[in-house]
Amino acid sequence: MRRLTTIAAIILAVFAATATPVRAQAPGRIYRIAVLTRIEWPLRPTLFKRRELAMQSELAQRGFVEGRNLVFDVHQGPAERLPDLARELVATHPDVIYAVGLPEAVAAHSATEAIPIIATSSLLLESGLVASLARPGGNVSGVTFFTAELNVKRLALLHELVPAALRVALLGDPSQMPAVHIADLTAAAHNLGLAVEVIEVRRQEEIGDSVRRARTAGVDAVNVLTSSILLNAADVLATAAIDVGLPTICSWREMAEAGCLASYGPPMMEIFRTVGMQIARILHGARVAEIPVEQSTNIELTLNLKTAKTLGLTVSPSLLASADEVIE
Repeated sequence: MRRLTTIAAIILAVFAATATPVRAQAPGRIYRIAVLTRIEWPLRPTLFKRRELAMQSELAQRGFVEGRNLVFDVHQGPAERLPDLARELVATHPDVIYAVGLPEAVAAHSATEAIPIIATSSLLLESGLVASLARPGGNVSGVTFFTAELNVKRLALLHELVPAALRVALLGDPSQMPAVHIADLTAAAHNLGLAVEVIEVRRQEEIGDSVRRARTAGVDAVNVLTSSILLNAADVLATAAIDVGLPTICSWREMAEAGCLASYGPPMMEIFRTVGMQIARILHGARVAEIPVEQSTNIELTLNLKTAKTLGLTVSPSLLASADEVIE
């Protein structure tokens, strides 16, 4: 769980090995990044606004400054509207499309195979959007992370955090939790002596009801699966879970900061900085087909002792010692 390396070091090493000559920026040119997303943009809670700023900072360091020579054109809407939104944004001929999640990436790729797409998703390879991580080969690249393995590890950590829990909810967006991942989690839960209840969330507006439904189903704790919808509404999720007395373990440190009991996953800031670097390379003239998909290998454990106290839980000394960050 301790930091072994940083994604920035990996990115720099890959860039040094694969860098291609870049073109100078055209004087007076305005570059356009089209953002396709199901979540609110600019990002709603102040806590998560840091992600957007991290990406913009990386772009600015490479000569692309919003309001000067860079424009973000946001196309936001529910999942069922993504295909239409993707076609609309393609018609505006942006320089790059940033797809915030797998459904967005699929919709964007269905609408164009010419405009470069940078996406953040754990399923870029499994979905067939890229031929390989090292050489994507088409018009999609981005950042991926080990969601399947991390979901299983989070289940084990949740069991250690709340040993009295016998039934655990798997709360997630059905578009981002393949059946094989649920099967692996169910098998892992069985090995731990746990029963599972799958609870689906398709919209931010459903989060509160979904958490209450989990409690009604008799679950004792919640493993929150990786989802951009749940991430962006982490404050809503955490509040709803605390209100019904459910401990939660989530993917991102920001979700623990928002009130989840714990998080275990890669640093969000590094992922967004990587996205900024990749977009800048494309704007400088690199071919997206030759930009490797970056894997976030730096994993952090964050514990929220304030939430533990509210829920009447005691965190073991061994977990406290292994945490990268403790919120008190």
